[in-house]
Amino acid sequence: MNIVKETPKLKKAQLVVSTFDLCNRKYDKNLWENFLTPMIAEIESTITLEGILDNKRIKQTKLFYKGLGLDPSRHRPSSDSLLRRIVKG
Repeated sequence: MNIVKETPKLKKAQLVVSTFDLCNRKYDKNLWENFLTPMIAEIESTITLEGILDNKRIKQTKLFYKGLGLDPSRHRPSSDSLLRRIVKG
């Protein structure tokens, strides 16, 4: 493994890593019934498209993309895209 430390283009950045213990298969009933379906229902009932626009983390991610020279409207954060899909139905 080769680890390289580069000078960041932004003054401040944060990396968050999440891990899940899942078995990859076509359909996992337990995952859908106990995790995904309740989470989707909560998102549908509490978040609006305007709320996505005002989401602090999504705004910060777009600023990060902009700091890297990427157009945040063209390179949308995956969290933004996924939330929009759920909210739109």
